[in-house]
Amino acid sequence: MYSVLCPTHRDGDRWPAVGGGHGRLVQHCAGCRALSDTIVGDRTNLWIRVLPDLTNIERDDVNAVHEAAHAVVGLRAGMVGLQEVSVRPANRGDGKTGHVLWHTWGPDRMSVVASTWAGQDAGLRWLRDHPRYDTAANRLDIHTGANHDATLADTFAPPGTVHYAAGRDRASAMVDEHWDAIRRLADELLVQERMTGAEVMDLVG
Repeated sequence: MYSVLCPTHRDGDRWPAVGGGHGRLVQHCAGCRALSDTIVGDRTNLWIRVLPDLTNIERDDVNAVHEAAHAVVGLRAGMVGLQEVSVRPANRGDGKTGHVLWHTWGPDRMSVVASTWAGQDAGLRWLRDHPRYDTAANRLDIHTGANHDATLADTFAPPGTVHYAAGRDRASAMVDEHWDAIRRLADELLVQERMTGAEVMDLVG
């Protein structure tokens, strides 16, 4: 997907390369916009819509697996002190999607990176499981939505370090390994919208 970033805005192994994500770049950088259009076409307002090819119900499902993956992968990687997990339905119209709160970070940098990147990997897994929606536009939006996660991961293990690379690899593998638990938590979040750490532990162990 780095082919849709102009040379000026490519940066190591991070995605996106700047704050605000790819959506901001294509609105202000002619080079990035031209490269993006070659992949997804010139679609009006594509870059300021969230997952443009999905309904609100499907967006909510993607957001739920994103937040659930942060929690489940974090727990399986040995993180402790899960405080709460929440999602925010798309039809609220406030632009908020959800969050995961931990009392503490750890036990090591690799685990934090794995948990942080798991949200993006879960979103991409959702698209693979729904081939109809596995489009370039939606994949780009999944990546763009992980901009905050990428910034957070960088604070624990900068790109290029062994902890960062191991955490990224671990995230992808653990999302697939624990997909049933992620899916189970996501389904419950769609009903409750907010769950405490204790409730999550009771559900996924």
